[in-house]
Amino acid sequence: MTSWNEPLEPSFQQALASLALFIEQGFSQQSQKLDQGFDQQNQKLDQGFGQQNQKLDSLTEKLEILTDQVGHFTEGLTELRVLAQEQTAQMRQLTAQMQQQTAQMEHITDGLTELKAVVQEQSATAKQQAEAAKQQAQAAKQQADTVKLLAESVASLVALASQKG
Repeated sequence: MTSWNEPLEPSFQQALASLALFIEQGFSQQSQKLDQGFDQQNQKLDQGFGQQNQKLDSLTEKLEILTDQVGHFTEGLTELRVLAQEQTAQMRQLTAQMQQQTAQMEHITDGLTELKAVVQEQSATAKQQAEAAKQQAQAAKQQADTVKLLAESVASLVALASQKG
């Protein structure tokens, strides 16, 4: 056995040097393969991140568009609510006006009903007065006829009295 301090034989030293070179070349090749693998993985990751970033950018744009649309929709709803409130107020005013007009119409209807009753009374009174006037006209005619007969009788009497006298 040899000790660690003793010099190695040249052929053994050559073999060790060849082995060291072989190991170093193997490590170098493995390192290059690993570097290439890492580079490929990094490229794939970069591509993946790039695609993800593009997707995120696209999603961000879509979210911005959606947010803008929601904002417009909210504005529209607000305007619609304001219009609905205004229309409700107008409907309340119209309802109040209609109630006032209904009360006025009822008052007018009551007045017309009273007027109708007065006109009916006046019509009945006018009929009675017309009937009384008719009766008075007949009585006046009878009196005229009677006066005429009396006048004729007086004239006959005066003529008889003149002849006798």
